[in-house]
Amino acid sequence: MTVSQFNNQLDMFKFGKNDRGALPVRIPVNFCRTDMSIPGKASEKWCLFRCLPFLVGCSVSPEDETWQLFLDAREIVEIILSPVIPKNILNHLYFKIVSFLESFSSRFPNKMIPKMHFMLHYPRLISEFGPLQSLWCMRFEAKHQYFKRIAGGLNNYKNICRTLAERHQMKQCWNIHH
Repeated sequence: MTVSQFNNQLDMFKFGKNDRGALPVRIPVNFCRTDMSIPGKASEKWCLFRCLPFLVGCSVSPEDETWQLFLDAREIVEIILSPVIPKNILNHLYFKIVSFLESFSSRFPNKMIPKMHFMLHYPRLISEFGPLQSLWCMRFEAKHQYFKRIAGGLNNYKNICRTLAERHQMKQCWNIHH
C-alpha cells in the first residue's frame, strides 16, 4: 500500500462521533524518506492505532510478521485499558507481553525503548491498583494543552498562574452557560 492509497483510505473512512475531535493526520508523501515518525498529537495517534485494522486490514497479508506484531500490541493495549479486567487474565497478559517483546526485539533489533520494557510491570500494577485506564494521563495532557496554548499566546508571564486560572474560569462559565 502506498502512502497516497493510505491517505485516500483515511479520507474515506467514517470515524465515530467520539473520534472526530482527534482525527488522524494524513501521512506526508515523503514519509518513507524521513525519520518515519507518524505526525500528529497523541490523541490523533491513539485514534490511528485503534482504527488502523479497519483502514488497511484487508490490504495486509495475515501472515505478515510485522502486522502480527501490531495486532499483538493492539490486543495487549485492549486488555491494559479495559475498564474491567478479571484476575485470571493477568497471567495471559504477562505471557502475551513477553511474547510480544521477544518477537519485537528479534524483528526490530536496536529499536526497543524503555517504555516497552515497562509493559512487563503492567499485570502486577493491575493486580495492585485495578484497571490502569483510570490511571492514565491522556485527559490531563489534553487539559494541559489548553493552558500551554493560552500561555504561549499571552506573552505575559508576570502572574501566569492567576491569568491562566482566570481564563480557565471564564471558559468554564461560558461553557456552562451555553
